[in-house]
Amino acid sequence: MSSSQRHRRSRRLRTLCAACQERKARFRYRGEVRADRDHTLCFQFSEYDVVQPDVLFFGPARAHLVDLDRAIRHAPDLCVEILSPSTEATDRGRKMQMFARYGVPEYWIVDPVKQTIEVHRLEAGSYLLVQRVGGDDKVESAVLPGAALRARSIFP
Repeated sequence: MSSSQRHRRSRRLRTLCAACQERKARFRYRGEVRADRDHTLCFQFSEYDVVQPDVLFFGPARAHLVDLDRAIRHAPDLCVEILSPSTEATDRGRKMQMFARYGVPEYWIVDPVKQTIEVHRLEAGSYLLVQRVGGDDKVESAVLPGAALRARSIFP
């Protein structure tokens, strides 16, 4: 990934995380929203299954499971990946399968090239694409009910 691609990706991460934080505050969610700008947040589902999502959310009932000084060993309620040419196959393949296997209820894929957001929900052990939005369309989340986010808001 080139320096300019990293800069754009970092800016999108900040924008997405700020939008999630703003909605969290507006709707009085007490969960944890984290963006992994420095690639230091790890989920260690097993000895061999370790991943680093771009953004994650633990709802209020599970926020106590987050310890930023250790690898997180519990599935979050929501994971978000921002695609890049070098990560798309992994984000849509291995990571998506792993998040499903370990029970992450909702998985978003943000495509900065197409300026779209895909929402995948876990159903019977695998993800089902329930929404693909862009422009002024709103992202609806089962994990964050009532906290709709316009796709355009994260693509400056």
